[in-house]
Amino acid sequence: MVAVVAAALIGIQGLSAPNASAVIPLIPSFVQVVAHQDDDLLFMNPDVSGGIKAGVDTTTIYLTAGEGGEKTYSLDYVRDRQAGVRAAYARMAGLTDDNECRRDQAGPGGCWTLTERSMSGGIAEEFTLDTWTGLKLVFLNLPEASHTDDLVTLAEVENGWPPAIKTLDMDGDPNSGAWPHEYTRSSLVGFTSALLYWYGATTVRAQDSAPDMQLSVPGKWHGDHEAHVAASRLADEAVRDYGRVANERVLLEHYRDYNIEVMPPNLAQPERDEKDDIFAEYRPHDSVTGGTYGTEWTGAEYSRAPRGTKWVARDGNMLLHAFVVTGGGLFEWFQDNALNWQGPYAHGDNGWALDAGLSLHNNADGRMEVFLRRRDTGEIVTRFQSAGGGWGWGELGSPNEVSGPWANSPSLRVSSPVVSSNADGRLQVFVRNAGGGISTRWQAAPNGSWNGWTDMLGSDVQGPPEVVKTYNGRMELFAPTRGRVLHWYQPAPNAPFVSDANFPNITAASGLSTGLNASGRIELTYRRPNDAHTMTLYQAQPDGGWLGPGDFSPGADAHGGVGEPAMVTSHGRMVAAIRNRGGGVSFSRQAAPDQPFGAWTDRGGLLVGVPAAGLDRDGNIVMLSISPSGLLYVSGERADGSFSSWTSHG
Repeated sequence: MVAVVAAALIGIQGLSAPNASAVIPLIPSFVQVVAHQDDDLLFMNPDVSGGIKAGVDTTTIYLTAGEGGEKTYSLDYVRDRQAGVRAAYARMAGLTDDNECRRDQAGPGGCWTLTERSMSGGIAEEFTLDTWTGLKLVFLNLPEASHTDDLVTLAEVENGWPPAIKTLDMDGDPNSGAWPHEYTRSSLVGFTSALLYWYGATTVRAQDSAPDMQLSVPGKWHGDHEAHVAASRLADEAVRDYGRVANERVLLEHYRDYNIEVMPPNLAQPERDEKDDIFAEYRPHDSVTGGTYGTEWTGAEYSRAPRGTKWVARDGNMLLHAFVVTGGGLFEWFQDNALNWQGPYAHGDNGWALDAGLSLHNNADGRMEVFLRRRDTGEIVTRFQSAGGGWGWGELGSPNEVSGPWANSPSLRVSSPVVSSNADGRLQVFVRNAGGGISTRWQAAPNGSWNGWTDMLGSDVQGPPEVVKTYNGRMELFAPTRGRVLHWYQPAPNAPFVSDANFPNITAASGLSTGLNASGRIELTYRRPNDAHTMTLYQAQPDGGWLGPGDFSPGADAHGGVGEPAMVTSHGRMVAAIRNRGGGVSFSRQAAPDQPFGAWTDRGGLLVGVPAAGLDRDGNIVMLSISPSGLLYVSGERADGSFSSWTSHG
């Protein structure tokens, strides 16, 4: 018997005024913070190249010199790797040959201009593309290994000891000049935060601060590189500081690193070819890797903490609310009684570092509750409406131990939560636990306290599961692994879950989404490995067996892109919205209730994460996306089924 444990409640507060505290203008600006000169090319593409194609100012900050782990290092090798990323970024900016200028070089005859950028107690080498000054590469040149001269490494200083780290001697004179430069951990975070301010960052991309240690990659430290983890954790702190003082709307996105090698390939062939062509510009400059190095990662790009599609929902008055986590905390937009969008309103973060993924649901009495994950501990927390109209914070803890130094706490492998309600109104939350299975908590009574965590078993689950409430009040749960999808279901409303050993054998190269047909049949949607086609597995009848999988666009353009679809049913027909290869939104609609989906329509735009969709008070679809500048973009369904132009809010 599971003991009843009440979630800790932490005060009740009102909302702040609409956000007006961004010191910098909300003009889109991507900034990547990575450890090495190839991390962005291998693990953050095609997102980086997509932003450059869209004309968004883009800066990449390389924390280490990438000098390698040999006993001795060569500055020539460091300079070669810098030249490699200059060549790769020049190609992404449209310079496909050296006829106009040397794409890998700075100075006379080269495509780049070098500036030594000093501020806030730090120094960096900044390379700016001459044909587009909004494209910059910034090198701090910190050591990634100790070598024979016992240099302090990035991982060591991030871990807290030794207390200071020196850069490599980039000017060749240890007794004069700006190099080497020394940082403490706090001054390194401060300098990185100052660079985010200098480059006007509105979306920051970082690496994996807590790699999944169940994903085994031969020869890699816990399936990753210690400098990747250190760079991500330092970037997290820099973004938090930057969000407090300059731009609380800054978005923070995390990417998996080496372990995408053992994940299902999720890029369509055109995106994979382009990613490989870009890396091919870098590869000849790296004498240590060379050869075919990199091809094990050019077929995939995976978010480490996906935002998901569950960030919009209706309140008790059938008005839509959208919640987004930024570097400054949780923000909310909502429809007023005239169906106009208001906000954003700042909920803060209660002193916690919040992950991007969240899930919304109403309590039995209509009060909204937002379920989130703490990035610093992995614990699940909530932001809930009180009966008096204010908002409070609650804690649901973690199914796993919150302990361990550095990035080793088991709880850090817990996923963002998903939530639904039982037939009697009791909320139930589900997460992927540190063991790779599923854990759940549920309210002991509608609107009441919470039972403790229960292990539903399972293994190799990747990311958050997906839960759907059926036409008759039961819940069904789906979880993607690398080789199949796991399925649990309630045999009756409010009943315990049962594992389905006979669920069809499918592999998803994305998260999962569900929708309900007009007849009540469930459709499970996902991306197929290798070509990114959107697929559907569907019930033959309500509560019945499963048919498929079926391709949304057999023999036609599937619009590429990554991430799961957002699913919504309007006037009896389901609509799926995806992030497409251009970084915008495409949608497909059923031709008629309970019928196959039609061709994809590109709605344009440029978003962070994946789109969301909901129904307004009149039953019309509203598509939503978050722009790189942190603005909410909305497109509403018209009476004829078409959609309005995107409008920005906040």
